[in-house]
Amino acid sequence: MTHYFHENLGLIQQTLVYMILAISLQVVLRCGVVSLASIGFYTLGSYTAAILLKHGWPAALIIPMVVLAAGLLGYAFGRPLARLRGLYPRHGDAGLRSRDPDPAH
Repeated sequence: MTHYFHENLGLIQQTLVYMILAISLQVVLRCGVVSLASIGFYTLGSYTAAILLKHGWPAALIIPMVVLAAGLLGYAFGRPLARLRGLYPRHGDAGLRSRDPDPAH
């Protein structure tokens, strides 16, 4: 049985990461908010982890740094939007997304 886990460790880890992402989307949608911001923070965490790993940081320090970076950015974006009511949060969300440059281009 351990041979199976050892051979498929990468697949198991990737499955667990996607499970965490799916649960985070489910929490947002159950609150009645249509927002894909959690995917943006997931991407930010991935980029942060990749950059820190490239520079030789140990995994024990990368995980708290990724959580801190995504949490601070989420707080920075969420704080102003939390004051809006009615349809205005969607307008504010769209405005913030239009100001964010696409890292792929």
